[in-house]
Amino acid sequence: MFNPLLLGSAFLVNSTTPADNVPTSCTINTDTGFTYAVSMMTGGAMPNFFPQYHDSLFPAGSTTNTGGIAGVQTDATGTSFPIQTASGATWLVYQTVLNQHKTTQVNPPANAKAKRLTWIELR
Repeated sequence: MFNPLLLGSAFLVNSTTPADNVPTSCTINTDTGFTYAVSMMTGGAMPNFFPQYHDSLFPAGSTTNTGGIAGVQTDATGTSFPIQTASGATWLVYQTVLNQHKTTQVNPPANAKAKRLTWIELR
């Protein structure tokens, strides 16, 4: 696992799964990576956080995926970097286990607002 990222109320982390290479095999497998998004409010999956994976796994109108997808295989390694386009779309930029630079569109929660927290001394 790598350093986590807080995007709105979504807790994001990338993890790498080592390849299972066998010395007697003629093939070389590569590591894989997964990106996870967990709601800081509920501890569960974020509904429609990974829109492209939601559409491909659960067709429009499907009630199978009511809780969202918590993680997808992006082969990301390290910590993702969020960017927002002029149109308001949010993308994660990351490096893959094969040293390629890729992006994945995400939908962070619209009602999440960050604000400064202050500490008070309890007497």
